[in-house]
Amino acid sequence: MGRIKTMLLYLLWRVQNGLNTTININFMMEGHTKFAVDWGFGLVKRKFRQTRVDCQEDIKSVVDESLFVNTAVMMGDEAGNVDVPIIQSSYLLPHKFHKIVECHYLWFKGTHLDVVFARNFFNSEEFEVYS
Repeated sequence: MGRIKTMLLYLLWRVQNGLNTTININFMMEGHTKFAVDWGFGLVKRKFRQTRVDCQEDIKSVVDESLFVNTAVMMGDEAGNVDVPIIQSSYLLPHKFHKIVECHYLWFKGTHLDVVFARNFFNSEEFEVYS
């Protein structure tokens, strides 16, 4: 749930700053999440169990060697140099975001910069989650 809230805040920020005019997100129904990403993660997990890992570079090697479909991208190094700065922004989210758990369809519109529109299901009534 925390990752979803953080991602929604980021997507809302993109619309508010004109990087996108509209963003649509569709979540799969619970229990229907088995697809290629799970397969790729399983390959990494299997390789990880068979490999001694002592540092970030070792983890990168595990991912890269698990199979050709997986490629690791380092976001920094062990010396503390960060290539992609990360900020803790989830505390900025309004409490109303608890409704997101029930939603499978979410979208942001450039014409409504402070609103996340949602539906529980495709044919459900639209409502505002954040305003």
